[in-house]
Amino acid sequence: MGTIGGLEPDEASSDSNSWNRLPGDIVVRVLARLPVPQLFRARTVCKQWNSLTSTPEFLNLCNGQYEPYFPAIISRKFYRGDSGSCTSGNDEQGGNDLFSVFFGYDHMTEKWQKLPPLDFLPREARAPVAGAGGFICFRGASSLFLCNPVARTCVELPPITYKWPSSVSVHILTDQSTRSYKVIIVGKIRYTFVTDSFPSIAIYESSTKSWMAVDAHHPANVFSYGPTAAVCWGSVYCEAIYQCGQIGVVAYDIEAETWQKVLHKVPLDDRGDYQLTQVVECGGSIYMVLARGFGGVVTCVYILKLEDSNTDAPVGSVPRDWHESEDPTRAQLHPKEWREVTSLSEELLEDLRDEWFQNDDANASTIVCVGHGTRICISAGVSLILVYDIRTDLWSKVPACSQHFELGVHFYVEPIHFPIELHLASPV
Repeated sequence: MGTIGGLEPDEASSDSNSWNRLPGDIVVRVLARLPVPQLFRARTVCKQWNSLTSTPEFLNLCNGQYEPYFPAIISRKFYRGDSGSCTSGNDEQGGNDLFSVFFGYDHMTEKWQKLPPLDFLPREARAPVAGAGGFICFRGASSLFLCNPVARTCVELPPITYKWPSSVSVHILTDQSTRSYKVIIVGKIRYTFVTDSFPSIAIYESSTKSWMAVDAHHPANVFSYGPTAAVCWGSVYCEAIYQCGQIGVVAYDIEAETWQKVLHKVPLDDRGDYQLTQVVECGGSIYMVLARGFGGVVTCVYILKLEDSNTDAPVGSVPRDWHESEDPTRAQLHPKEWREVTSLSEELLEDLRDEWFQNDDANASTIVCVGHGTRICISAGVSLILVYDIRTDLWSKVPACSQHFELGVHFYVEPIHFPIELHLASPV
Protein backbone atom coordinates (compact mmCIF):
# COMPACT_ATOMS: atom_id res chain seq x y z
CA MET A 1 0.00 0.00 0.00
CA GLY A 2 2.94 2.34 0.54
CA THR A 3 3.53 4.84 3.31
CA ILE A 4 1.24 7.41 4.87
CA GLY A 5 3.00 10.39 6.38
CA GLY A 6 6.30 8.47 6.31
CA LEU A 7 4.86 5.47 8.20
CA GLU A 8 4.05 1.99 7.01
CA PRO A 9 0.33 1.11 7.32
CA ASP A 10 0.89 -1.33 10.19
CA GLU A 11 2.94 1.30 12.01
CA ALA A 12 0.30 3.95 11.41
CA SER A 13 -2.37 1.73 12.96
CA SER A 14 -0.30 0.78 15.99
CA ASP A 15 -1.26 2.23 19.39
CA SER A 16 2.38 3.04 20.06
CA ASN A 17 3.04 5.31 17.10
CA SER A 18 3.09 9.07 17.32
CA TRP A 19 -0.08 9.55 15.27
CA ASN A 20 -2.26 8.14 18.03
CA ARG A 21 -0.75 10.55 20.52
CA LEU A 22 -1.84 13.57 18.47
CA PRO A 23 -5.14 15.31 19.29
CA GLY A 24 -7.96 14.32 16.95
CA ASP A 25 -8.41 17.83 15.53
CA ILE A 26 -4.72 17.95 14.53
CA VAL A 27 -4.97 14.59 12.75
CA VAL A 28 -8.09 15.83 10.93
CA ARG A 29 -6.28 18.95 9.69
CA VAL A 30 -3.31 16.90 8.49
CA LEU A 31 -5.49 14.39 6.66
CA ALA A 32 -7.57 17.19 5.11
CA ARG A 33 -4.46 18.42 3.28
CA LEU A 34 -3.99 15.13 1.44
CA PRO A 35 -4.94 14.93 -2.25
CA VAL A 36 -8.11 12.91 -2.82
CA PRO A 37 -6.38 9.73 -4.14
CA GLN A 38 -4.03 9.65 -1.11
CA LEU A 39 -6.92 10.45 1.24
CA PHE A 40 -8.77 7.35 0.12
CA ARG A 41 -5.66 5.28 0.80
CA ALA A 42 -5.39 6.87 4.25
CA ARG A 43 -8.96 5.83 5.05
CA THR A 44 -7.91 2.18 4.78
CA VAL A 45 -5.12 2.51 7.35
CA CYS A 46 -7.29 2.14 10.46
CA LYS A 47 -10.86 2.49 11.71
CA GLN A 48 -10.02 5.72 13.54
CA TRP A 49 -8.83 7.48 10.38
CA ASN A 50 -11.80 6.20 8.42
CA SER A 51 -14.12 7.55 11.11
CA LEU A 52 -12.36 10.92 11.35
CA THR A 53 -12.49 11.46 7.59
CA SER A 54 -16.22 10.70 7.39
CA THR A 55 -17.52 13.37 9.76
CA PRO A 56 -19.41 16.45 8.45
CA GLU A 57 -16.73 18.69 9.98
CA PHE A 58 -14.00 16.96 7.98
CA LEU A 59 -16.02 17.07 4.76
CA ASN A 60 -16.65 20.80 5.16
CA LEU A 61 -12.96 21.35 5.89
CA CYS A 62 -11.94 19.56 2.69
CA ASN A 63 -14.45 21.09 0.30
CA GLY A 64 -12.95 23.83 -1.84
CA GLN A 65 -9.35 22.95 -0.94
CA TYR A 66 -8.63 20.61 -3.83
CA GLU A 67 -7.15 21.87 -7.07
CA PRO A 68 -9.38 20.77 -9.97
CA TYR A 69 -8.07 18.14 -12.35
CA PHE A 70 -7.90 19.92 -15.65
CA PRO A 71 -7.93 18.60 -18.30
CA ALA A 72 -9.27 15.07 -17.83
CA ILE A 73 -9.81 12.04 -20.01
CA ILE A 74 -12.26 9.19 -19.73
CA SER A 75 -11.94 5.68 -21.13
CA ARG A 76 -14.90 3.85 -22.58
CA LYS A 77 -14.67 0.08 -22.49
CA PHE A 78 -15.83 -2.03 -25.43
CA TYR A 79 -16.57 -5.71 -25.77
CA ARG A 80 -16.27 -7.76 -28.92
CA GLY A 81 -19.41 -9.77 -29.57
CA ASP A 82 -19.82 -13.12 -31.28
CA SER A 83 -20.29 -11.44 -34.64
CA GLY A 84 -17.03 -9.52 -34.26
CA SER A 85 -18.70 -6.15 -33.75
CA CYS A 86 -17.74 -3.94 -30.82
CA THR A 87 -20.30 -2.77 -28.28
CA SER A 88 -19.88 -0.43 -25.35
CA GLY A 89 -19.69 -1.88 -21.87
CA ASN A 90 -22.76 0.03 -20.74
CA ASP A 91 -25.23 -2.53 -22.07
CA GLU A 92 -26.52 -6.05 -21.41
CA GLN A 93 -23.28 -7.70 -22.52
CA GLY A 94 -20.79 -5.74 -20.50
CA GLY A 95 -22.66 -4.46 -17.51
CA ASN A 96 -22.13 -0.96 -16.19
CA ASP A 97 -18.49 -0.24 -16.89
CA LEU A 98 -18.74 2.23 -19.75
CA PHE A 99 -16.63 4.73 -17.79
CA SER A 100 -14.46 2.34 -15.83
CA VAL A 101 -11.18 4.26 -16.20
CA PHE A 102 -10.84 7.95 -15.40
CA PHE A 103 -7.72 10.19 -15.42
CA GLY A 104 -7.16 13.83 -14.50
CA TYR A 105 -4.14 16.09 -14.87
CA ASP A 106 -2.86 17.56 -11.59
CA HIS A 107 -1.20 20.93 -12.21
CA MET A 108 0.38 20.91 -8.74
CA THR A 109 2.38 17.74 -9.39
CA GLU A 110 2.32 18.08 -13.21
CA LYS A 111 1.23 14.46 -13.43
CA TRP A 112 -1.83 12.52 -14.54
CA GLN A 113 -3.70 10.90 -11.66
CA LYS A 114 -6.10 7.99 -11.75
CA LEU A 115 -9.46 9.21 -10.43
CA PRO A 116 -12.32 7.25 -8.85
CA PRO A 117 -14.07 5.10 -11.50
CA LEU A 118 -17.54 6.04 -12.66
CA ASP A 119 -18.83 2.48 -12.95
CA PHE A 120 -21.68 3.23 -10.52
CA LEU A 121 -23.52 5.38 -13.09
CA PRO A 122 -26.84 4.18 -14.50
CA ARG A 123 -26.81 2.78 -18.00
CA GLU A 124 -28.71 5.76 -19.38
CA ALA A 125 -25.87 8.18 -18.55
CA ARG A 126 -24.01 8.33 -21.83
CA ALA A 127 -21.91 11.47 -22.27
CA PRO A 128 -20.22 13.84 -19.77
CA VAL A 129 -21.28 17.42 -20.54
CA ALA A 130 -20.39 19.62 -17.54
CA GLY A 131 -18.77 19.72 -14.13
CA ALA A 132 -18.60 22.09 -11.14
CA GLY A 133 -18.78 22.10 -7.36
CA GLY A 134 -17.96 18.40 -7.06
CA PHE A 135 -20.60 17.43 -9.64
CA ILE A 136 -20.21 15.77 -13.01
CA CYS A 137 -23.20 16.07 -15.30
CA PHE A 138 -23.98 13.33 -17.83
CA ARG A 139 -26.48 13.49 -20.62
CA GLY A 140 -28.93 10.70 -21.34
CA ALA A 141 -31.50 10.25 -24.06
CA SER A 142 -34.03 12.66 -22.55
CA SER A 143 -32.64 13.76 -19.20
CA LEU A 144 -29.50 14.74 -17.33
CA PHE A 145 -27.72 12.93 -14.49
CA LEU A 146 -25.70 14.61 -11.72
CA CYS A 147 -23.15 12.52 -9.86
CA ASN A 148 -20.50 12.92 -7.18
CA PRO A 149 -17.64 10.63 -8.27
CA VAL A 150 -16.12 10.56 -4.78
CA ALA A 151 -19.29 9.79 -2.82
CA ARG A 152 -20.46 7.55 -5.71
CA THR A 153 -23.93 9.08 -5.65
CA CYS A 154 -26.09 9.97 -8.61
CA VAL A 155 -29.46 11.63 -9.21
CA GLU A 156 -31.51 11.89 -12.39
CA LEU A 157 -33.00 15.31 -13.09
CA PRO A 158 -36.59 15.53 -14.34
CA PRO A 159 -36.89 14.94 -18.10
CA ILE A 160 -36.56 17.97 -20.32
CA THR A 161 -39.85 18.48 -22.13
CA TYR A 162 -38.39 20.91 -24.65
CA LYS A 163 -36.89 19.81 -27.93
CA TRP A 164 -33.16 20.43 -27.84
CA PRO A 165 -30.64 20.04 -30.65
CA SER A 166 -27.84 17.51 -30.35
CA SER A 167 -25.29 20.22 -29.57
CA VAL A 168 -25.90 22.07 -26.30
CA SER A 169 -23.85 23.94 -23.74
CA VAL A 170 -24.44 22.82 -20.14
CA HIS A 171 -23.36 24.80 -17.07
CA ILE A 172 -23.61 24.15 -13.32
CA LEU A 173 -23.80 26.81 -10.60
CA THR A 174 -23.45 25.65 -6.98
CA ASP A 175 -24.04 27.34 -3.64
CA GLN A 176 -22.19 25.46 -0.90
CA SER A 177 -23.77 27.54 1.87
CA THR A 178 -27.31 26.49 0.95
CA ARG A 179 -26.30 23.18 -0.67
CA SER A 180 -28.32 24.15 -3.71
CA TYR A 181 -27.45 24.24 -7.39
CA LYS A 182 -28.65 25.29 -10.82
CA VAL A 183 -28.17 23.49 -14.12
CA ILE A 184 -28.30 25.76 -17.16
CA ILE A 185 -28.73 24.46 -20.70
CA VAL A 186 -28.05 26.71 -23.68
CA GLY A 187 -29.08 25.25 -27.04
CA LYS A 188 -29.52 26.60 -30.55
CA ILE A 189 -32.81 25.89 -32.29
CA ARG A 190 -32.86 26.58 -36.01
CA TYR A 191 -36.30 27.33 -37.38
CA THR A 192 -37.20 26.00 -40.84
CA PHE A 193 -38.92 29.13 -42.09
CA VAL A 194 -36.15 31.65 -41.34
CA THR A 195 -32.38 31.66 -41.56
CA ASP A 196 -31.87 33.11 -38.08
CA SER A 197 -31.01 30.87 -35.16
CA PHE A 198 -31.69 31.76 -31.55
CA PRO A 199 -30.38 30.28 -28.30
CA SER A 200 -32.94 28.69 -26.02
CA ILE A 201 -32.17 28.53 -22.32
CA ALA A 202 -33.58 26.22 -19.66
CA ILE A 203 -32.67 26.46 -15.97
CA TYR A 204 -33.10 23.70 -13.40
CA GLU A 205 -33.46 24.80 -9.76
CA SER A 206 -32.60 22.18 -7.15
CA SER A 207 -34.74 24.02 -4.59
CA THR A 208 -37.90 23.56 -6.68
CA LYS A 209 -36.76 20.42 -8.52
CA SER A 210 -38.14 21.79 -11.76
CA TRP A 211 -37.06 23.29 -15.08
CA MET A 212 -37.83 26.82 -16.22
CA ALA A 213 -37.77 27.71 -19.91
CA VAL A 214 -36.53 31.17 -20.79
CA ASP A 215 -39.01 33.28 -22.72
CA ALA A 216 -37.33 36.61 -23.27
CA HIS A 217 -36.92 39.24 -25.97
CA HIS A 218 -33.77 38.86 -28.04
CA PRO A 219 -31.79 42.00 -28.95
CA ALA A 220 -33.08 43.39 -32.22
CA ASN A 221 -29.78 43.73 -34.05
CA VAL A 222 -28.52 40.18 -33.43
CA PHE A 223 -28.69 38.14 -36.64
CA SER A 224 -27.81 34.69 -35.28
CA TYR A 225 -25.99 32.92 -32.47
CA GLY A 226 -22.95 30.68 -32.30
CA PRO A 227 -22.77 27.32 -30.49
CA THR A 228 -20.82 28.36 -27.37
CA ALA A 229 -21.77 30.16 -24.17
CA ALA A 230 -20.32 30.89 -20.73
CA VAL A 231 -21.77 31.85 -17.34
CA CYS A 232 -20.27 34.83 -15.51
CA TRP A 233 -21.41 37.81 -13.40
CA GLY A 234 -24.85 36.19 -12.98
CA SER A 235 -25.45 36.12 -16.74
CA VAL A 236 -25.21 33.66 -19.62
CA TYR A 237 -22.96 35.11 -22.33
CA CYS A 238 -23.85 33.74 -25.77
CA GLU A 239 -21.71 33.97 -28.86
CA ALA A 240 -23.53 36.20 -31.36
CA ILE A 241 -23.34 37.44 -34.94
CA TYR A 242 -24.74 40.90 -35.47
CA GLN A 243 -26.59 42.26 -38.49
CA CYS A 244 -23.48 44.21 -39.48
CA GLY A 245 -21.53 40.93 -39.72
CA GLN A 246 -19.42 41.45 -36.59
CA ILE A 247 -19.14 38.75 -33.95
CA GLY A 248 -19.31 39.22 -30.19
CA VAL A 249 -21.40 38.22 -27.19
CA VAL A 250 -24.79 39.12 -25.79
CA ALA A 251 -25.85 38.26 -22.24
CA TYR A 252 -28.97 36.89 -20.58
CA ASP A 253 -29.42 38.09 -16.98
CA ILE A 254 -30.42 35.00 -14.97
CA GLU A 255 -31.92 36.84 -11.99
CA ALA A 256 -33.73 39.53 -14.00
CA GLU A 257 -34.78 36.96 -16.63
CA THR A 258 -34.08 39.38 -19.47
CA TRP A 259 -31.60 39.75 -22.30
CA GLN A 260 -29.22 42.61 -21.65
CA LYS A 261 -29.31 45.30 -24.32
CA VAL A 262 -25.54 45.81 -24.37
CA LEU A 263 -23.89 44.09 -27.33
CA HIS A 264 -20.16 43.44 -26.97
CA LYS A 265 -18.70 43.35 -30.49
CA VAL A 266 -15.23 42.07 -31.36
CA PRO A 267 -13.23 44.80 -33.16
CA LEU A 268 -12.66 44.29 -36.88
CA ASP A 269 -9.19 43.65 -38.33
CA ASP A 270 -7.61 42.02 -41.39
CA ARG A 271 -6.28 38.76 -39.90
CA GLY A 272 -8.47 36.56 -42.09
CA ASP A 273 -11.71 34.63 -41.87
CA TYR A 274 -12.98 33.32 -38.55
CA GLN A 275 -12.44 29.56 -38.35
CA LEU A 276 -13.03 29.23 -34.61
CA THR A 277 -14.84 31.44 -32.08
CA GLN A 278 -15.52 30.14 -28.58
CA VAL A 279 -16.66 31.97 -25.45
CA VAL A 280 -15.23 30.85 -22.09
CA GLU A 281 -15.27 32.01 -18.47
CA CYS A 282 -11.98 32.15 -16.60
CA GLY A 283 -11.06 33.81 -13.32
CA GLY A 284 -14.40 35.61 -13.10
CA SER A 285 -14.10 37.19 -16.56
CA ILE A 286 -15.34 36.47 -20.07
CA TYR A 287 -12.82 35.52 -22.76
CA MET A 288 -13.14 34.64 -26.43
CA VAL A 289 -10.75 32.28 -28.22
CA LEU A 290 -10.45 32.94 -31.95
CA ALA A 291 -8.68 31.11 -34.78
CA ARG A 292 -8.37 32.92 -38.10
CA GLY A 293 -6.76 32.38 -41.45
CA PHE A 294 -7.14 32.24 -45.21
CA GLY A 295 -8.24 29.42 -47.50
CA GLY A 296 -8.89 27.03 -44.63
CA VAL A 297 -5.36 27.44 -43.22
CA VAL A 298 -5.18 28.80 -39.67
CA THR A 299 -2.59 31.55 -39.43
CA CYS A 300 -3.26 32.81 -35.89
CA VAL A 301 -4.96 31.82 -32.65
CA TYR A 302 -5.48 34.51 -30.04
CA ILE A 303 -7.52 35.28 -26.92
CA LEU A 304 -9.57 38.38 -26.12
CA LYS A 305 -10.79 39.48 -22.68
CA LEU A 306 -13.99 41.44 -22.03
CA GLU A 307 -13.12 44.10 -19.47
CA ASP A 308 -14.10 47.55 -18.29
CA SER A 309 -13.51 50.22 -20.89
CA ASN A 310 -10.74 52.76 -20.30
CA THR A 311 -12.68 55.48 -22.06
CA ASP A 312 -13.43 58.76 -20.33
CA ALA A 313 -17.17 58.16 -20.53
CA PRO A 314 -18.85 58.77 -17.15
CA VAL A 315 -20.06 55.81 -15.12
CA GLY A 316 -23.60 54.85 -16.16
CA SER A 317 -23.29 56.34 -19.65
CA VAL A 318 -24.47 54.42 -22.68
CA PRO A 319 -21.76 52.16 -24.19
CA ARG A 320 -20.56 52.81 -27.72
CA ASP A 321 -22.21 49.71 -29.18
CA TRP A 322 -25.64 50.46 -27.71
CA HIS A 323 -28.45 50.36 -30.26
CA GLU A 324 -30.01 53.82 -30.48
CA SER A 325 -33.60 52.56 -30.57
CA GLU A 326 -33.28 50.51 -27.40
CA ASP A 327 -34.11 51.55 -23.87
CA PRO A 328 -30.86 52.38 -22.01
CA THR A 329 -32.36 51.85 -18.55
CA ARG A 330 -30.53 48.50 -18.20
CA ALA A 331 -27.14 49.87 -19.22
CA GLN A 332 -24.26 48.37 -17.28
CA LEU A 333 -22.56 50.73 -14.86
CA HIS A 334 -19.20 50.18 -16.56
CA PRO A 335 -18.96 49.97 -20.37
CA LYS A 336 -16.89 47.00 -21.49
CA GLU A 337 -14.66 46.34 -24.45
CA TRP A 338 -12.47 43.54 -25.80
CA ARG A 339 -8.70 43.53 -25.23
CA GLU A 340 -6.28 41.04 -26.76
CA VAL A 341 -4.31 39.33 -24.00
CA THR A 342 -2.26 36.69 -25.81
CA SER A 343 -1.71 34.78 -29.03
CA LEU A 344 -0.40 31.33 -29.80
CA SER A 345 3.30 31.13 -30.65
CA GLU A 346 4.29 29.89 -34.09
CA GLU A 347 5.74 26.74 -32.52
CA LEU A 348 2.49 25.79 -30.77
CA LEU A 349 0.49 26.82 -33.83
CA GLU A 350 2.57 24.40 -35.89
CA ASP A 351 1.77 21.67 -33.35
CA LEU A 352 -1.92 22.33 -33.98
CA ARG A 353 -1.46 22.08 -37.74
CA ASP A 354 0.45 18.81 -37.32
CA GLU A 355 -2.39 17.41 -35.21
CA TRP A 356 -4.92 18.28 -37.91
CA PHE A 357 -2.67 16.82 -40.62
CA GLN A 358 -2.45 13.48 -38.78
CA ASN A 359 -6.21 13.35 -38.23
CA ASP A 360 -8.25 13.76 -41.40
CA ASP A 361 -11.41 14.66 -39.47
CA ALA A 362 -9.73 17.36 -37.36
CA ASN A 363 -9.63 21.08 -38.12
CA ALA A 364 -10.12 24.38 -36.32
CA SER A 365 -13.82 23.66 -35.81
CA THR A 366 -13.00 20.54 -33.75
CA ILE A 367 -11.04 22.51 -31.13
CA VAL A 368 -12.74 22.76 -27.73
CA CYS A 369 -11.88 25.61 -25.36
CA VAL A 370 -12.77 25.80 -21.67
CA GLY A 371 -11.70 27.96 -18.75
CA HIS A 372 -11.44 27.40 -15.02
CA GLY A 373 -9.59 29.14 -12.23
CA THR A 374 -6.66 30.90 -13.88
CA ARG A 375 -6.34 28.60 -16.90
CA ILE A 376 -7.82 28.41 -20.37
CA CYS A 377 -7.49 25.00 -21.99
CA ILE A 378 -7.45 24.52 -25.76
CA SER A 379 -7.95 20.87 -26.67
CA ALA A 380 -7.32 19.45 -30.12
CA GLY A 381 -7.86 15.88 -28.91
CA VAL A 382 -6.29 13.57 -26.37
CA SER A 383 -2.77 13.93 -27.76
CA LEU A 384 -2.58 17.75 -27.88
CA ILE A 385 -3.88 19.95 -25.05
CA LEU A 386 -2.59 23.51 -24.65
CA VAL A 387 -3.07 25.60 -21.50
CA TYR A 388 -2.82 29.37 -21.09
CA ASP A 389 -2.45 30.70 -17.53
CA ILE A 390 -3.97 34.18 -17.24
CA ARG A 391 -2.06 34.80 -14.01
CA THR A 392 1.44 34.12 -15.36
CA ASP A 393 0.69 34.98 -19.02
CA LEU A 394 2.39 31.72 -20.05
CA TRP A 395 1.44 28.89 -22.42
CA SER A 396 2.20 25.25 -21.66
CA LYS A 397 1.56 21.88 -23.24
CA VAL A 398 0.01 19.13 -21.14
CA PRO A 399 2.03 15.91 -21.47
CA ALA A 400 0.26 12.90 -22.92
CA CYS A 401 -1.37 10.54 -20.43
CA SER A 402 0.82 7.46 -20.75
CA GLN A 403 -1.41 5.37 -18.47
CA HIS A 404 -4.20 5.06 -21.01
CA PHE A 405 -1.84 3.37 -23.49
CA GLU A 406 -1.62 0.45 -21.06
CA LEU A 407 -5.38 -0.17 -21.05
CA GLY A 408 -5.43 -2.39 -24.14
CA VAL A 409 -7.28 -2.36 -27.42
CA HIS A 410 -10.74 -2.59 -25.85
CA PHE A 411 -10.65 0.96 -24.47
CA TYR A 412 -11.52 4.12 -26.35
CA VAL A 413 -10.11 7.31 -24.80
CA GLU A 414 -11.67 10.75 -25.17
CA PRO A 415 -11.02 14.12 -23.48
CA ILE A 416 -13.42 15.71 -20.99
CA HIS A 417 -13.81 19.37 -21.80
CA PHE A 418 -14.39 20.74 -18.31
CA PRO A 419 -12.49 20.69 -14.98
CA ILE A 420 -13.07 17.85 -12.53
CA GLU A 421 -13.54 19.07 -8.96
CA LEU A 422 -13.54 16.29 -6.37
CA HIS A 423 -15.62 17.09 -3.28
CA LEU A 424 -16.25 14.59 -0.52
CA ALA A 425 -19.72 15.99 0.14
CA SER A 426 -22.36 17.35 -2.21
CA PRO A 427 -26.15 17.83 -2.28
CA VAL A 428 -26.52 14.79 -4.55
